[in-house]
Amino acid sequence: SLIQADGQVQLQFSGLDGYPYVIEASTNLQDWIAIGTAYPTNGLLTITDPDAAGLDARFYRSLIAP
Repeated sequence: SLIQADGQVQLQFSGLDGYPYVIEASTNLQDWIAIGTAYPTNGLLTITDPDAAGLDARFYRSLIAP
């Protein structure tokens, strides 16, 4: 899920507890950059993307870290 509050975007993904996830962002679905790493708690992980403010489009994905 995606929540916008106070000019920031907060993302919430589901995942398996005990595994690190890398959250990546893209503006064109081809070039991806890592914006953070998080561990789920009770199956959910949350991360904030302060760089999303002012962008017309931003896409996200989560990947289990190697």
